[in-house]
Amino acid sequence: DMEFGTGIVKVTPAHDPNDYEVGKRHDLEFITCFDEKGILNDFCGEFAGLERLAARPIIVQKLQDEGFLTKIEEHTHQVGHCYRCKNIVEPYISKQWFVRKEVAAKSIEKTYAGEAKFHPSHWLNSYRAWMDELRDWCISRQLWWGHRIPVFYCDDCNHQWADKKDEPEACPHCSSKNFTQDPDVLDTWFSSALWAFSPLGWGNNAQMQNSFNENDLKDFYPNSLLITGFDIMFFWVARMMMMGEHFQGQLPFKDIYMHALVRDENGAKMSKSKGNVIDPLDMVEEFSADVVRFSLCYLAVQGRDIKLGKKHLEQFRNFTNKLYNASNFLQLNVATFPDLKDIEIKTPLGLYMQSKLSVAVEELRNAIESYRFNEAASSLYRFVWNEFCDWGIEYAKASKDSVVELGAIFKETLKMTSPFMPFISDFLYHKLSGTSLENSDSLMIMNFPKTIAKNQEMEDMFAIIEEAIVAIRRAKVVIDMGNSKIAKTYVKLNKSIDNEVAKPFIEKLAKVEEISFVNEKQENSITDVSDNLEVYIPTGEIDMTPIINKLTKQQEKLEKEIAKLSGMLSNERFVANAPASVIEENKAGLAAAEDKLEKVLAELKSLS
Repeated sequence: DMEFGTGIVKVTPAHDPNDYEVGKRHDLEFITCFDEKGILNDFCGEFAGLERLAARPIIVQKLQDEGFLTKIEEHTHQVGHCYRCKNIVEPYISKQWFVRKEVAAKSIEKTYAGEAKFHPSHWLNSYRAWMDELRDWCISRQLWWGHRIPVFYCDDCNHQWADKKDEPEACPHCSSKNFTQDPDVLDTWFSSALWAFSPLGWGNNAQMQNSFNENDLKDFYPNSLLITGFDIMFFWVARMMMMGEHFQGQLPFKDIYMHALVRDENGAKMSKSKGNVIDPLDMVEEFSADVVRFSLCYLAVQGRDIKLGKKHLEQFRNFTNKLYNASNFLQLNVATFPDLKDIEIKTPLGLYMQSKLSVAVEELRNAIESYRFNEAASSLYRFVWNEFCDWGIEYAKASKDSVVELGAIFKETLKMTSPFMPFISDFLYHKLSGTSLENSDSLMIMNFPKTIAKNQEMEDMFAIIEEAIVAIRRAKVVIDMGNSKIAKTYVKLNKSIDNEVAKPFIEKLAKVEEISFVNEKQENSITDVSDNLEVYIPTGEIDMTPIINKLTKQQEKLEKEIAKLSGMLSNERFVANAPASVIEENKAGLAAAEDKLEKVLAELKSLS
């Protein structure tokens, strides 16, 4: 900055990273003015022996006394502090051990070529930003603990060497037994960088090799997937890739899944000082390990942090209740069930649910293989809750001959649930099978389900059955008979289905004593029209007066609301002065009111 300071630049190559680079370019002398404890040395003349911070005011006073100090100004600048003890970190020239950055060249090249993929993919940009600015890696630390650097110095001939043995017998150059080991220890990330292959027997002495299977390294290196946090991508992931390629000739994994940060339900980072920390052990104690596990999977949208609160855990605890209730219903009718592979599905309901299971299996497989764990959990949740429990179990009440088939399908569903909720899945599976974990395999070592048999014909038919049930329920609400059983309903279909198959399902779930399929519109009926059908509830035996009065009051209320909103929106002064959001809100309200009025008028017309 040409406007900053006096124009004279102080350069201290031994105590500033930028000045160090300047010193190297201009061949300056590297003068260290204090020791490792921060005590000024002999280069500092009369100030030698003073601690560097204590020396500062004394030096300033000396300058003032000698008349050399013209002005003191406050400046804001960056000073590094230790993240643990908060002390100032002083740049300091010292001898250290380094790994040359060129060791990483091949791993970088292979990663850029797509041999390892980041999920989400944007993390490749962060990896690239780090590696494009890579410097030699300082691997020595002056600590009391850690892996000692295996370098030795001979006291007699000054030879230095690296040795595989922890305690060499003699200097390999002069055979002297007077030698010392380097006092430094390795950076903790150095041993971590070897983790992908060192636990598989690599680099161990003959005695240790006996503890490993000789095929472990061949069978398990490279691995397929690393799951880790973004905050250690450079410290650990990049260095494992560097060391793996260097020593094994291959990158250690093909995919790297960067998981999100778990925040509180408001999106704030958890902190003890804020009092918003949720202890995982407390969550497990209150809700179970399965619920916590499924919650995190369900909320783990790629590229977004997780907002976790008790409401989510309560939601997925209810999901486990759904699984229990489904199992209990099935066992009220049949004690034990076969596996799906051991029976032939024949009933319409069984064929339909097997087809929906196949769709769910395909969705889960695709999502898991793409590391979209939230989509996999969502597909599982949707199938279990909406399709199997809300519809399949209810349909089974009208089709008792399909219960065994549904039980087999539910057992297959539990195999699909196992990666997300292993404990309840195993418990319910063996309960339905009449077995126990003591005498049979866990779901965790069974094959994940495959797409079995899709049946579009059955899916289309049950979609129309569901549409008819929903339409009849809506029509019953109009006549205040939502939960009551009614005598007769007519259904006019726009598409052909097997009426005899559909009839008992509609009658049972819509609470109708008799369903008749017709080809013509029915007069004197409450009508509900949907995409593929029309339903007619005869009004002959129903007192329509209170219903008509109720609808008339709704009509009057809606007409007043429409008149009010229309008046406001046609007022030029209001439109000119009101905020845009208010105008849009009124427009939306007007459209909704007009839509409701149209439906009320149609219902009144059908009753007249």
